[in-house]
Amino acid sequence: MKEYNTKQRARILSVFESNPSKSFTAHEIAGLLPDIGLATVYRAIPRLMRDGYLLKVPSGQEAVFQYRDPGLCSGHFHIKCVRCGRMMHIDDRISAAISEQIGKASGFRLLNSSILEGLCPDCMEDAQ
Repeated sequence: MKEYNTKQRARILSVFESNPSKSFTAHEIAGLLPDIGLATVYRAIPRLMRDGYLLKVPSGQEAVFQYRDPGLCSGHFHIKCVRCGRMMHIDDRISAAISEQIGKASGFRLLNSSILEGLCPDCMEDAQ
């Protein structure tokens, strides 16, 4: 079955591109684009993931997705704030060092970039 690049998919992607450090559920995207139905959002997300534009973020609740630049966002770790959801890239050299240490300690070789969780500086400050 042939897939097309649609205006709706482009608009969905633009929400993610405009908010690169924020993650969204499908329901949130549909709420931001009221003229695009939830079913359309659900159909667009797997394609955007396959094309390398979205990353599925671990969440204990509904599936959450965040923008990733296909040209810049591979082979390194990300760190996500568990309180506000902010996500940042970890430098490639630091990611490589972490991967090397994990390999030495466990014998595992990491194949994909991973998401580490913690508290961002703003949320740590708010918690004190």
